[in-house]
Amino acid sequence: SSVRAALTRLETTGLITRRHGEGAFVNRRAPEAHSFISDFWEFSSLIKEMGRTPRVVMLSSSQRTANQVEAAGLEIMPGEPVFEFVRMFYAENDPVIHTINVVPTFYFKVELDQIDGTRLIDDLLEAYCGLQLAFASASISAVKAPEEVTQHMHLDPCSPLLRFEEVFFNLGDETPVLFSDSYLNTMKLNIHRVRPWQ
Repeated sequence: SSVRAALTRLETTGLITRRHGEGAFVNRRAPEAHSFISDFWEFSSLIKEMGRTPRVVMLSSSQRTANQVEAAGLEIMPGEPVFEFVRMFYAENDPVIHTINVVPTFYFKVELDQIDGTRLIDDLLEAYCGLQLAFASASISAVKAPEEVTQHMHLDPCSPLLRFEEVFFNLGDETPVLFSDSYLNTMKLNIHRVRPWQ
């Protein structure tokens, strides 16, 4: 029981990942992070936790090439082909989260026009790419909303938003498979989390 408790604590802090039927593995990405949040920021669930009804709308999708930031996060060469899908998360009728998701096209096992961008990220990657997410690395900052985001969210140009730059990693080999750039309107949606101490 002591070993099980220790492994659970290590998994909660992000130092190891556990795979059913395989065992416990050291998270090689752990040294990159200064702190850990023990669960995904899954936006539909976050909206539900606030007592509101989520709705996801696909704003656009396209195939393009990766920019420098995306390429660095995904560990690919700049200019490699990626699939971008831009989504808006609503809480009832309020647009609360704008997100740009980028996945290298070589992961997809279906034609890109068959992708349902309203699915949850983990469902989407498993259904269309055969990938399972292990964890995400997030950089969180307060920013002024970019013009494109303010237009979609019906905000004033200088509105403050919470920005999440996240890279999602595959369970099997811990390779980065999705880069996400999201903007959350905390005037409409508050974040409440209970985290273990130490």
